[in-house]
Order: sequence, then structure tokens, then C-alpha cells
Amino acid sequence: KDVDDDVKTNLINIVKATLSFKDALDRYYNFTQGYNEEEKKLYDIQSIILKTVDMVRFKLDILNSLGNEIQLNLLLNSYPRILCNEYEIRQSLLNIIMNAIESMEGRDGILSLKLYDLENRTYIEIKDTGGGISPENMEKLFKVEFTTKAKGTGLGLKIAKRSIEKNGGDIKVYSKLGEGTKFLISFPIYHEN
Repeated sequence: KDVDDDVKTNLINIVKATLSFKDALDRYYNFTQGYNEEEKKLYDIQSIILKTVDMVRFKLDILNSLGNEIQLNLLLNSYPRILCNEYEIRQSLLNIIMNAIESMEGRDGILSLKLYDLENRTYIEIKDTGGGISPENMEKLFKVEFTTKAKGTGLGLKIAKRSIEKNGGDIKVYSKLGEGTKFLISFPIYHEN
């Protein structure tokens, strides 16, 4: 049975509003759950990535149910421990992954997350097949208040970069218009002496 276009549009708007509210609620909940800015412990980075993926699965499921097919590929071939503030790293990854998903809204795409080690560092690669970032915007990507979103604050990537670097990590971005974007994040692997 065909659904009236107005009903379908209203349902899509309800789903989007629900997702927006759920995202805000998740962020508030995570902020209040034992967050301590100075606390750094040893964490399994794969576990942090999986927790972050669990937080975005709902949005992927909703988008896919609305006909926006976004495939999630996980290739986590490493189990290193890093010394970090787990909340800051999880929120940084969440921001980058949500941006990747949003870059593919309205089109089919692939979101790939890889975890691998090279020498004494572990690498997290977050890659999307969205619209990519223009060279002009690449220069402004980590600047405060830079956003291409209608309701964006321009703080997400700036805070993510700062948090990653504060926890001993490094972040690089590669993008090509029309092909997508790749964030490459690395951390030193913790070795017990």
C-alpha cells in the first residue's frame, strides 16, 4: 500500500527530530557519566571504537530504512592499549564518524573503519564515500566556528583534534571532491617496561 507523500515527509521529519534529540541526549548522558578531564588510563582502542560504533548504529539503521544505503565496514586487526582519556577519544571518534555519515546522507555510500599497527603506533582510519571536502574548506577544517552545516557550531572537529593531540595522538585528513574523505588518527602504543 502506497503511503501518502505528506505522511511520508512527516514521518521522515519525525525520525530526523528523534535522531537529533537522541544524539543530544546521548552526548549529555556520556558527559555526565564519570567524565574527568584529567583522567587518563590504559584502554583497548578497539573497545573504544566498538563503543563508538554502537552509538551511531541507530542513525545508520534509520537512514538505511529510509532508503539511504550506507554500508559499514569494520576491519579492526589490532588490540593495542593506549594511555588516554577514554571519554575524549570516544567523543572525538563519534564526531568524525557522525560527520562521515552526514556527508553520505541522500546518497548510498560506504563507511569504513580500520585499525592497524605500524611500528610503535596504532592507526585508526575513518573513510567515507561522501561528497568530499573542497581544497578551500580543507584549509579551514579545524578552525573554530567553521562549518558547512546549517545547524553546525563549527566546534566539533576543532575539539576532536585538540582532544586527540592532548592524548598523544595525531590526526590527518585526506579528501577529494566527489570521492570522499579519510581521517587518519594515530596514537603511540603503550608498552609495559
